[in-house]
Amino acid sequence: MPKSEIERLSLEVLADTDAVLADGSTARLRCYYCVVDWLNEIIPVQVVENVGNVPLIGTALLAKVDLRINYRTGECTLS
Repeated sequence: MPKSEIERLSLEVLADTDAVLADGSTARLRCYYCVVDWLNEIIPVQVVENVGNVPLIGTALLAKVDLRINYRTGECTLS
């Protein structure tokens, strides 16, 4: 999640962690704690700060759902 959004939400720092990136390099990432209302269930999640403008959804939130993506129309559905 972008740092500006983390600050706006006043998320609590959870930990710093080392991550191995796709190119094999490592980076130190700051992680935050929050809860989300996901499909009518409150779920604790770890948020990783990034320098981009677009947050990514972790696969843990998708574990109990069927995700369908239509790349042609840009439509996404969860069931």
